[in-house]
Amino acid sequence: MTGATPLLETTSLTRRFGGVIAVHEVDFQVGDGELRCLIGPNGAGKSTFFRCLSGQLRPTAGRIRLAGHDITGDGPHAIARRGVAIKTQVPALFDGLSVLENVRLATWRCGSRAARRRRTEDVLATIGLARQASRPAGELPHGQRQWLELGLVIAGDPRLMLLDEPTAGMTRSEVAETADLVRRLAEGRTIIAVEHDIQFIRMVADSVTVFHQGQILTEGTVDAVLRDRAVRDVYLGHGRDAGAC
Repeated sequence: MTGATPLLETTSLTRRFGGVIAVHEVDFQVGDGELRCLIGPNGAGKSTFFRCLSGQLRPTAGRIRLAGHDITGDGPHAIARRGVAIKTQVPALFDGLSVLENVRLATWRCGSRAARRRRTEDVLATIGLARQASRPAGELPHGQRQWLELGLVIAGDPRLMLLDEPTAGMTRSEVAETADLVRRLAEGRTIIAVEHDIQFIRMVADSVTVFHQGQILTEGTVDAVLRDRAVRDVYLGHGRDAGAC
């Protein structure tokens, strides 16, 4: 991202676990309205970096700024109050409640009862689960559970969404539907997603940041990054076809 003031920025962000440096002096920027994917091999540091952004981990050194505000070391609740919503790998749903009730609970900060009702209806329509509104969340198949949690994430109309492997465990058709949903959710907000599924990344990402050994290896458009020989060597495997992953 160049030119405009970034929505989210890290400066020399570092996270150590004892003598192990998981994230090392990372300078990162994402612009308002951008959909950025973070990729890299296992152990590259992307998940640790993500948890620092979301407040799940406190950085050892460096700074994090959101819309010009220093949020370094803030916890998840404080970061959420600044308009950041987080989707973890495992859906955090109330399985004994209906789809409607799950969404309704997530709209508690949306104003009056009428406003919350309208927001609940809008969310159900957006995630394609309006016809499943009365069904217990615990009875939903895996893909729909993921979509319901995406609904809970957008219920409060966040400015920034942090998604941790949103397509994990999905079928090919579910991945395609999730990609369509995420692109629609990106309209009017910023999304940062940690993801392994290359086809999903091709379908959604405006840009990609590649992590390797706790640092940023490269950044750019999806096509440019996947053509990069260094990326293919460390992430996709030397000599493999990026499109087949």
